[in-house]
Amino acid sequence: MKLETRDHKDKLQQAAKAAGLDGVVSLSSSENDSDAEGGDFTDDIVQVRVGENNAKEGALTLHNPGALSLASGEADNVKKALEYAQKTTSVLVSDEDSSAVRFTCEYPVNDLPAMIRSKLQSGAFLRSIADECKTSIIKKGIYFDPKKKHSHRLKDGERPLYLLIVGQSAEAVQEARSRLNETRDSMLEKVRKKASAIGAEL
Repeated sequence: MKLETRDHKDKLQQAAKAAGLDGVVSLSSSENDSDAEGGDFTDDIVQVRVGENNAKEGALTLHNPGALSLASGEADNVKKALEYAQKTTSVLVSDEDSSAVRFTCEYPVNDLPAMIRSKLQSGAFLRSIADECKTSIIKKGIYFDPKKKHSHRLKDGERPLYLLIVGQSAEAVQEARSRLNETRDSMLEKVRKKASAIGAEL
């Protein structure tokens, strides 16, 4: 596309400006330069593109090898760091797990009267205490009739009913145990009063 008129030149300048190439694409200062010499503006466009490509290639040539070698070196360092961190983390986790302190307490319920034993093993009741005291309370063992203690023996590994209280502090475990004691004692007192009332009537 030749620059035949100043109007063409102005339009190309506007187009270059709109394309963001204003100041990058140079046009001849006189119409005679392009017209007389048969200059093709596409040469300038191509040169700009080549210049852009050269710049990109230069960037790739200058920066990419360094970046790749740096990335390679960093990759080795990162790999070593990750391996070290993984080992360290594993050790820390292992140490944390092995040194994690848990306080436990066994609370026997096997020999309590049936009504009290049932209450203390109630799921809703145990959950309420566990939530309030921030502990875990687990039902363990099997019921073994107290009357058969001297005549029967439990199988190996079996134990009479009890509650296992687990907490992260001795205070939490003690609080849960106190709550169980309060409920147990309150119910035992009611049983005694009821028995006394019946005995008085008799």
